[in-house]
Amino acid sequence: MSLSLVAVLVVVAGVAWIFLKQPSKSSGTGPASATRTPPPAAPRAVPPAAAAPLPAQAAVAVPGVRRGEMPSVLSALRLIASSELDPVRYSQLVEHLSEIRRPPQSLHKLVSAEFLAQASSAQLSDLVMVEPELAANVLATVNSPLYGLARQVSSVGQATTYIGTTGVRNICLQYLLSASFVATTPRLKRLYDETWNASVLASELCFKLAQSLRLSGAGELTTRVLLSFIGRFATYSLLPEEVAVQAWNATFVEAIEIEQEHLGLSATALGGLLMQSWGVPEGLVNGVQQIQRVVVTPLAAANTDEGARAALGYACARLGERLANRSLEALKDFAFDDAAGPDFYHVAGYLEHPSLARLDQFLRLPEVTNGIQDMLEAMRLRR
Repeated sequence: MSLSLVAVLVVVAGVAWIFLKQPSKSSGTGPASATRTPPPAAPRAVPPAAAAPLPAQAAVAVPGVRRGEMPSVLSALRLIASSELDPVRYSQLVEHLSEIRRPPQSLHKLVSAEFLAQASSAQLSDLVMVEPELAANVLATVNSPLYGLARQVSSVGQATTYIGTTGVRNICLQYLLSASFVATTPRLKRLYDETWNASVLASELCFKLAQSLRLSGAGELTTRVLLSFIGRFATYSLLPEEVAVQAWNATFVEAIEIEQEHLGLSATALGGLLMQSWGVPEGLVNGVQQIQRVVVTPLAAANTDEGARAALGYACARLGERLANRSLEALKDFAFDDAAGPDFYHVAGYLEHPSLARLDQFLRLPEVTNGIQDMLEAMRLRR
């Protein structure tokens, strides 16, 4: 074969190779092709928490959850920080809060970081038993229709066996805090009772859901949920009675507007100030504040596991309030959609986080709904 012929063949082969490498409209790589399936893409690494936040709606859509445009009442809402108040008004609020009775020292032990993380049922029993009134309250509460036990318990140790250390600790916290918030009128007493009921329902619901979702630190999270109601009680001591009742029966977003209009700060901010004055650990105070701020915080601004935990706590707190004030009759009637209102607008977005992807499903489990409904019915019978 002549050299010239070989050269021609090499050139032709090269041109053919280049032509074959070019993408074709019918090669199967375009969207209209049905003849070739592109190979699966390699898995992408999850960005670290410090990376730029993801868009709020960029994740996988959750079936059954509908979200429309953000309600105008929510887009206009702004949580006022205590640092924004003028010094005179701030001093007046601090002075009023200082008049609220400081809880016993036992509370500080119960909410200490070490106790929340490591306390055993035996350690909790030892703490409770040194205060006879506290122990009696725990036993009376656990043996009441609220928990529906098949047989009565006679010791704090047995109580922890039946309802767990988290349940007993929260009963203790409610009892110790109740001495700080005393109603002065029958109407205000009913308001206090309903708010305590809300805290019980919210913390119990949070614990059940956190366990179902396999979230870490379920006990501490439920304690944060319970403490998130301290701000409510603080506002009751500062607002006119009529306004306090109005705020309780309003949505959470509406309540914030009412509180900020009358006091300059919301119950969220006031609760933080009160807990700081009591010496509650800063980490716990910040955790409570994070729960309450979910109302104005989209997933894009808190796309972390801790943000998802806060969203669960917030959702349970709001559901507890609605069940207690009867704006929601039963959990089975609730759904994370537009009908839930501005309070839950951002929570629906958090369902896109992997930790909460099955929250809507678990909220309908019989072992969750039946237990909460039984507690609710027991509360209503006590009125």
